[in-house]
Amino acid sequence: MPSPLRISAVATTFLFLSSACLSSQSTAQKAPKVVSMPFARREDARTLDRVKRDSVSVTLGNAQRGTRSIGIYYVNTTIGTPGQTIQLQLDTGSSDLWMFSEEACRSDDVTCLGGIFDPEASSTYELLYSGEFNISYVTPGSGVHGDYIRDNVEMAGAEIKGLTMGLAKRAKQVPTGIMGIGYRENEAIFAQTGGRNSYPNIIDLMVNQSLINTRAYSLYLDDKDAATGNILFGGYDTEKYFGDLALLDIQPDENQIISSFIVAWTGFSITTENDGEVALTTRNFDQPAYLDSGTTLTVLPSQIANQLVDAAGAIYDESSGIYLVDCDVGRANATLNYQFGGPNGPIIKVPFGELVLPIRDSNGDYVQSGGVQYCLFGIKPGDVGDILLFGDTFLRSAYVVYDLDGQKIGIAQANTDATGSNIVEITGPIVSAASTIADQPSVTATATSRNAGIGGFETDIATTGLSGPTGSSNVGFTFGPDSGATNTATNLPNGAAVVPSFDWAAFTVIMGSMAMALLGSGLFVAL
Repeated sequence: MPSPLRISAVATTFLFLSSACLSSQSTAQKAPKVVSMPFARREDARTLDRVKRDSVSVTLGNAQRGTRSIGIYYVNTTIGTPGQTIQLQLDTGSSDLWMFSEEACRSDDVTCLGGIFDPEASSTYELLYSGEFNISYVTPGSGVHGDYIRDNVEMAGAEIKGLTMGLAKRAKQVPTGIMGIGYRENEAIFAQTGGRNSYPNIIDLMVNQSLINTRAYSLYLDDKDAATGNILFGGYDTEKYFGDLALLDIQPDENQIISSFIVAWTGFSITTENDGEVALTTRNFDQPAYLDSGTTLTVLPSQIANQLVDAAGAIYDESSGIYLVDCDVGRANATLNYQFGGPNGPIIKVPFGELVLPIRDSNGDYVQSGGVQYCLFGIKPGDVGDILLFGDTFLRSAYVVYDLDGQKIGIAQANTDATGSNIVEITGPIVSAASTIADQPSVTATATSRNAGIGGFETDIATTGLSGPTGSSNVGFTFGPDSGATNTATNLPNGAAVVPSFDWAAFTVIMGSMAMALLGSGLFVAL
């Protein structure tokens, strides 16, 4: 795993919140400080060539170039004077904003999706430190090297002046520029200098320049079938979630500082129509989980994830490190239930269908073999010591408020069918007696990585005839009598307890021996 770790987010808005409680009342005498930044996901699988600054018209969302496929959330910005349109992935898992230079895009290994920044074309560009910007990500072999620069950035009509950024001169295994909106303690330079150096990042400057009141924003990814979602810097939207926001403590990293959006994940179960709710973790289970919008998949402990993978009849592709399933598996009438903050904490329900993501080849056609349409399975088993990343396949079911100043995460079940809006401006810490979770456990990250899981999903699948199980459209669940058993997982940190194996009988998809011919063209994730 490369250097430190970070996590991810998406969009903008400024809102009004009492310093003592969550309030839906806004100030009538003045306009709220709200910048709303919508985004959409792209399902066009046709090739996107490198986009020059004078011809950028890339739709927000998924994009692809050649045989590489990514499933990420984009936001449009303009950088420099006059503004050059650059499309960036907005990432809660990291804290640096960087984009590609022409020099970085001369390599065939770099796709440079979203646009290229030309410093010579900006009258407000300033070179700060040549060759000093270095960042790496969880994706093996990924990384960016370049300069620290300063320039102006505009998004959703709000201009941030004099932002320190990275300008990539070399890049590997990184498909697009990234806008990190995490803590300053998660900046690449902070880790590289042992905590001695950092700079005001974009969320800091939005407060310093009075665009928002406090370092807080909310994230609404919507579900995979919708075309839009948004992020509100400085506020939240009460129409986009059910019930009350529950406040979770942000947990310290491995250095015992608050640097990333880590929360205490304390329970996991599955609910089915026939069997009701069945717990897959024991009462003493607690793990640090990173809420990472820059990661497509959700990384779970292997003892849990492997049961889901087996039940779905997933096929593992070693060349890309992903699992493929029969798309019919997504019709299973079941939900995954994630609990946070202990037995009194909130539970986010994720429909099983959210884990089954359509994929396309480079011609824009859905991938099929032998009459079976194949999808990406949105769960990945973590190895020993791996960070548990709760990516888009979890976050699309959650409404999340990231309060950096208050060191709290507000979370609730997302209303993915919302049609209205009621934006609340945040003016101080998000504190509410009604939403405070009592007796929250403390968990500490033990991984050594801090630079975020690279935004999105990228794969080249070597298609020499994968063979493995295929799914049935008639899926269901049945659990054995051992669902209440307990044991201590030896491959989980801190002796976290997980229920051992159980009988997935009726749910486990009937497996055949059909071979998959994927034509060697790569797959496109249509999120």
